[in-house]
Amino acid sequence: MALQPSQAFQVEHRRPAGKEAPSLVLRHVQSARTVELPGGVLEAQFEGERGYLIFTTEGHPQEEALFIHWLDRALHVEDGLEISADYTPGIFKDLTGASADEGIVFSFFGDGKRWSVTVLKSPRWLMHPYPVKRKTPFWQRSWLLVCSEAATDP
Repeated sequence: MALQPSQAFQVEHRRPAGKEAPSLVLRHVQSARTVELPGGVLEAQFEGERGYLIFTTEGHPQEEALFIHWLDRALHVEDGLEISADYTPGIFKDLTGASADEGIVFSFFGDGKRWSVTVLKSPRWLMHPYPVKRKTPFWQRSWLLVCSEAATDP
């Protein structure tokens, strides 16, 4: 499924971090409905015929977490992932849209690895290796496939 950059959501307000991570309340521009997602910064958003792929971060580059969510057209969170490692800096960058089979490609930890997120045509049972953590219950199948690969030297 091809995903296109989108401006479907605007940040309505932020909930500051207390004992838990900060969260964002996003307003869908066309319908005025809202959805609350973890994170303090809306980094990127993509739209496909079946829903929205949203990237948020906490906003603390010294020990950053990247949250990736797949929302259906009714704004229900169908799947969610976190990429983070304790005491590890991260900056969400080098974002590129790729073909439908390759998904969205980006870098995060600054270690040369490129990450890709693909929205599957139907959910599957997946095990995501560290530092990827599922944000939805383990018994639910995953819509998001996350892969990483080392950068190649020219």
